[in-house]
Amino acid sequence: NAELATQIQERTKIQDQLRLSEEKYRSLFNVNPLPMWVLDREHLRFLSVNQAAIDLYGYTREEFLQMTVEDLWAPNQEKRIKKVVNKNQDDFFKVKVKHMTKNGDFLYVIVKSNPLIFDGIKARVSLVNDVTAMVKAEEKLVYSEKRFKALVQEGSDLISIVDCDFNYKYNSPASKWVFGLEPETVRGTNFRDYIHREDLPEVSENIIKLKTQKRLQLPSYRIKNAQGEWRWIETIVTNLKDEEAVGGIVMNSRDITDFVEQEKKLIESLKRYDIVSKATTDIITDYN
Repeated sequence: NAELATQIQERTKIQDQLRLSEEKYRSLFNVNPLPMWVLDREHLRFLSVNQAAIDLYGYTREEFLQMTVEDLWAPNQEKRIKKVVNKNQDDFFKVKVKHMTKNGDFLYVIVKSNPLIFDGIKARVSLVNDVTAMVKAEEKLVYSEKRFKALVQEGSDLISIVDCDFNYKYNSPASKWVFGLEPETVRGTNFRDYIHREDLPEVSENIIKLKTQKRLQLPSYRIKNAQGEWRWIETIVTNLKDEEAVGGIVMNSRDITDFVEQEKKLIESLKRYDIVSKATTDIITDYN
């Protein structure tokens, strides 16, 4: 009888420990700041959800218990997710999913799921990490990079970054049209080395103004390209040495040779007209 009583006490003690353990883990489940749920492993029905899941998705606990996890999946997710779930029926898995809340908002979440027995049912307990902000930030970065490529990498204007001594640190692909050289070839050379010696003093004089001005436009100047041609260039210079992402002086340049040549032809034409008009006694009129 004493031995039986001891066995009963031991069994009761174990049952109490199991009960306390279950209460402890249920409490941890319910107060966890990250959304959690338990699913029926076969039908993917919700068996339990914590308060964080209710807050994130907007469904009540009663609504969740009438749903399956498939009700949260955004369109075109089913095939991919079921493949992961079926492949890992009795194992841990992690999957990135696009979910939809009760009010129709989309969420990007990473779900970590483990198999377990829940009230005698084969189930899965899942921890949900909302990464929507991170995904949207990544999408903005991709968009920003595409915009940069469209504006800088594929633009007709030359965008350069030079150091304090005006040595080239970066040149956009337009370097091929302005210098006739690949950007990598120009890197490390000095901006002044390409300028016509007659234009260099005025350009250098203006560059000094960057000590007190953040942005200025250089007077038009000529540079010699790889084919030995002198091209007229117009440049806006911005001092961004203190910007961590740039760390140099940004130069936005464009080839204005065609414009300068047309301007010269117009000036010559006007001069010829002026000479002719003064050298003749005939009346000259101009009308539309």
